Amino acid sequence: MNCSIMILWFWSAAALGSSAPFNFSGQFSDKEIHKIGLMVSSDPEKDLLSRQAVDAARLAVTQLNQKFASEPYQFHLSVRTGEGDWGSASRQSVELIFDEEVLAIAGALDGENAHLTQMAIAKSHVVYLETRAADATLSEVNIPFFFRNFPSDRQQAETIADFLLNQMNFTSVLLFTGSRFDDRAASTHFKNHFRRNPSHLSITEITDSKSLNSAELKRDAEIARAEAILVLGDKTFFETVYKLASQAGLNLPFIANGSFLSSQTGAFKTEAIKPDFFICPQITDSGPLRNFNDAFTSEYGYTPGVHTAFVFDAVILLGEAAAYGGNSRDGIRNYLSDLQIRKGASGVVRFETMGDSKTSPHLCNGTEAWLFPRE
Repeated sequence: MNCSIMILWFWSAAALGSSAPFNFSGQFSDKEIHKIGLMVSSDPEKDLLSRQAVDAARLAVTQLNQKFASEPYQFHLSVRTGEGDWGSASRQSVELIFDEEVLAIAGALDGENAHLTQMAIAKSHVVYLETRAADATLSEVNIPFFFRNFPSDRQQAETIADFLLNQMNFTSVLLFTGSRFDDRAASTHFKNHFRRNPSHLSITEITDSKSLNSAELKRDAEIARAEAILVLGDKTFFETVYKLASQAGLNLPFIANGSFLSSQTGAFKTEAIKPDFFICPQITDSGPLRNFNDAFTSEYGYTPGVHTAFVFDAVILLGEAAAYGGNSRDGIRNYLSDLQIRKGASGVVRFETMGDSKTSPHLCNGTEAWLFPRE
């Protein structure tokens, strides 16, 4: 990190903390303040994913205030983190809603903190737009003020299943699941999908990957006659499984769910360990993503992970919803519910009845890596 970036981050992170607010508008003005909240899982001074989410949201607020410069109000960003003892995310969300009086909240959260934030907004009529947590139960409870622009575990399971069965015609895969709440939730939805839709595909779940050695993995793969390895977990867990499989001499294609992408903190490096296929947004127009990447790198001096595009789009969308929806909480919800199509940095944004992204995810491969930031 160069000196200028360090100074920039110091002043913004020092004000953040788990209880103290961080407010940002991108400019000084006597205009009326309209606040958009952002919930991140961890202290951005310590967690790079959270830091990038805050930076992306700040960039979005700056662009919103430029776009609506003629209006008698300007947007401010109020940030809270769910870090701390159990329930912190719920308490911090309540602060955003009642103390900061935000019009809406964008979330860049893990599954557990997303559930806690959702509890806080359930009766407050504040829109909550999640950009990271994929747990399908978040939308299945059918809270009308919940939205998500990142594909849910249910949507990801359907995409992966279609790929394994219909495109590759595999008959046997090894399944590795990470230890996080989000990983276990993804595994549950994936297995439930196959229980509801019986097929010829055999799934061998490796339940104790921590103590597994390369010889045991090779034996398990041979017994199962595995044709591919599916990893449901973040980038670090994926790399652990990949290295173990390499030591075992397994030359099998690797498939990863959206956790691999959402835990990516930087550019894709040519020599980096990465899946053959992984869940990613369906980007038909690379222009908005390239514009976002260029603006982000120019503003902050470093290359963002792909997940930051979802945060940027969420804050932009909430600001537009507020401006066009009469700057009311109900107006924001109605605007998002009626949204037909919007092209953003993370792809096409529109929502299903229960708030999930209406645009299906797909599996990227190496030939599509050019879409994302690279070094």
